[in-house]
Amino acid sequence: MQQDIILRQIMSQVANVKKDMIIMKTSKFPSFKAENEKMKLELYQLKQVMDEVIKIRTDTKLDFNVEKSRIKELYSLNKRKLLVMRTEIVILHLSKIRPPFR
Repeated sequence: MQQDIILRQIMSQVANVKKDMIIMKTSKFPSFKAENEKMKLELYQLKQVMDEVIKIRTDTKLDFNVEKSRIKELYSLNKRKLLVMRTEIVILHLSKIRPPFR
């Protein structure tokens, strides 16, 4: 007898929980699903932005390295030109202070 009462109470509670679950499923589940889809879309957009940032960063590094190499080449070229000019100046200066060899 006591067990029957307890069993009925438990079955009543289970029925109430099932009813609450059905109510929640029908009322809140669509909003949760919509929110989840919105978050998935935002995550996808963030991933796209991150990919774009990485691409731009890589391109910028590449451009920087190319420019750095170009500047080094120009510096080297100017250094060689300066050395040639100095040599010419020294030769010109020496030719003015010494008579040429005969």
